[in-house]
Amino acid sequence: MFIVLVAGAAPKLLEDLTDATLLAPEKAVLSCRISAGDPAAEVHWYRDGKEIYKSKKYEMTRDGDVASLVLATTETTDSATYRCEAENKHGKVKTQCTVVVQSTCYAVLNSVKYRTLMFLQRRRKW
Repeated sequence: MFIVLVAGAAPKLLEDLTDATLLAPEKAVLSCRISAGDPAAEVHWYRDGKEIYKSKKYEMTRDGDVASLVLATTETTDSATYRCEAENKHGKVKTQCTVVVQSTCYAVLNSVKYRTLMFLQRRRKW
């Protein structure tokens, strides 16, 4: 009789990605913590279900158990669901977040609307 031991471990998700609302053209850094497992898991990033790769727009980094996706500058079209997956032969983990990128004009308009609304509410109290 033979006993076969399979050494190794699946990756584990230690900290999820978090949703973010940004103001264009801010830099965005999406980070999660993943224990890589054994053998070390490969990490892949997705935007609205499509894999994304290193480019002028995107940079993927790993520093210990922190996996990050950096968007050098953001535009409103970068609003999407981003997902990080880590996989080795023993298993796979994934986490996702929603990123909303607002234009500067939108933020200013919302601020003006808010101040106008607050002014009108204060006036009604008199």
